[in-house]
Amino acid sequence: MNINEIFQEAEQLSVLNEMYFGKPQALYKIEDLFDKFKSQYKNHKPLTIGADYKEMIKDPILKKIGEELCNTFGFNETMVTIVRDASINAYTISFVTDAKGNSYNIDSKPFTNEKLTNAVIVTNSGFNFNKKKFKTNLLVCLNLGILFNSPITTPELIAILMHEVGHNFSKVIIKADKINGRMDEKFADQFVAMYGYGPELVSAFSKMTINYGQIEKHLKDVPIINIFVGLNKIVDSVMFRHLFDDPHPNMYSRMESQIKQLEAELKGNRDIDPKMKKEIEDQIEQCKKTMEDYFSNSDNMSDRMLKYYHGRIEPNHNVEQEKNKAADKYAAPETINDKIDQMYKRKGFFKLH
Repeated sequence: MNINEIFQEAEQLSVLNEMYFGKPQALYKIEDLFDKFKSQYKNHKPLTIGADYKEMIKDPILKKIGEELCNTFGFNETMVTIVRDASINAYTISFVTDAKGNSYNIDSKPFTNEKLTNAVIVTNSGFNFNKKKFKTNLLVCLNLGILFNSPITTPELIAILMHEVGHNFSKVIIKADKINGRMDEKFADQFVAMYGYGPELVSAFSKMTINYGQIEKHLKDVPIINIFVGLNKIVDSVMFRHLFDDPHPNMYSRMESQIKQLEAELKGNRDIDPKMKKEIEDQIEQCKKTMEDYFSNSDNMSDRMLKYYHGRIEPNHNVEQEKNKAADKYAAPETINDKIDQMYKRKGFFKLH
């Protein structure tokens, strides 16, 4: 090992003082690339015209976005593709490929927790996979609906994308005997706040919470009938969350998680840089303001009903509270920050004599 490699590894193994990394330049580059991509295809109709869709998914901009994600998080290869779906959604699939060319999900038996843990590096710039120890590939799938004809801004899109990237690190950081979906989702939400996109994620949630079908969009403005529209949406929400065991925390809790992660950073780090402290305090205020504006303002009865349910009733439901309490045992902000710190300290750091 030469002296440059020693200093590089020493930097990677130095003890972290904070779990707030802020926005790396690479994510700003990805924002610019997405803006360019959306502008280039704003007049296309990929949902209905096959040629437009084929042209779009072959665009080299998507490859550049993948390269930036590789450079930022240490993925061996990242493929970004567009799904021909009008709904507002995005998801990632992480996988590894063996010497024979067979691909496996990273949760598969051939690849143990130990291999994953040893491959994850945490520096003051954020989380990273060491490709020499474990080559993790990433498939990023973005629905057409989240890119075009959507209220979601590009920074909000990055916040959602960061949540999806966070899932790839949750298994290593949480280290529970059995990681359930609620723990995984909590960590992925907090991951966004660590990278400075907390306000954007809260804003994105406020736009995604109330989603009406084509008929409902017309009926929600009709007096009296809009009450039944609101009730129907609440019943749908209850059915989905409790009968189908939705792993996501309720929307209010997810918004609040950004504030809790940022507040945990201020509380747990006395030596924080004044400039960074001000940045975090400003982000906390932005999150709080977005939540206050969202839950207090609405001209439509069905919207008001749904917001009241999401903001006042659902978070206080016994089942919801018990699920969050159980998940917080392993994935609360303070717990996650401690686990990252402990993982770091076990690796130690170089002392040059």
